Amino acid sequence: MGWMGGACGVALVLLGCGDDTQPVVDAAALDAPGLDAATADADPQCMTLPGQTHTIYLAFEGVMLHPCPASMSGCSDATTGTTNQVMADVMVPPFLNGVSDRQIIIDQAVMALRQQLAPYAADVVTTRPSAGGYIMIALGGDCPSITGGTAAQCGGSIGYQDFDCDNLLPNDVALVFDSASSSGTEPVRGMKTANTIMNVLGFSLGLVYSTPNGDCLKQAFPLGTSPCTLSPTAPVDTRFNICADQGTTQDEPAAFKRALGCR
Repeated sequence: MGWMGGACGVALVLLGCGDDTQPVVDAAALDAPGLDAATADADPQCMTLPGQTHTIYLAFEGVMLHPCPASMSGCSDATTGTTNQVMADVMVPPFLNGVSDRQIIIDQAVMALRQQLAPYAADVVTTRPSAGGYIMIALGGDCPSITGGTAAQCGGSIGYQDFDCDNLLPNDVALVFDSASSSGTEPVRGMKTANTIMNVLGFSLGLVYSTPNGDCLKQAFPLGTSPCTLSPTAPVDTRFNICADQGTTQDEPAAFKRALGCR
């Protein structure tokens, strides 16, 4: 997985088996106002770090990405569309371009993601912010055409993100490919997409691979009927020595709280 440079390595999300039963998702208005960043409260983990962003921009309608300068690694910047996950300038096509029910799937994905991030002060938006910092998830296309890697290098990747060890880059860029929404009913395909976003988002916030089934940070996990979960004591997948200070477990909710604040 070291064929492209990164802040601390490259995360590949591999397609799991999952089933296609329809998930139960409580409907929430898709145009609901974003959540304000939390202020200090009784939980010290809810204090955000200076310079961190609370906006997560889902780029469903296509976006231009640019490679890092050759002399620089770890340059991820959503505000300029710069990332070391691509080898050349590339236009990410709209997510599920040409699929007749794509908007329904997108709406389901946004709704599911907002529910998964409900404990955190994260404003999930689908319009690119005109100012300020934000994390961008670019959705669409496939791994070889977007990253420039070969089919063998990409494997079965449905998402792609540099490991941002210690969460040093506040405006990360992550990729989610069309294959994240591979099959099933529209709610199932939306849930699969939301789970994949949670996976690459976790790597953006300084987490590494975990091992429990159903955990959002597992390298290969079933994408199906239920939201993935974040564990305060998730065993780290020690097959991958990704970050210098990684231990044997990781507190995943705490990482989200530190970066995003609490609702």
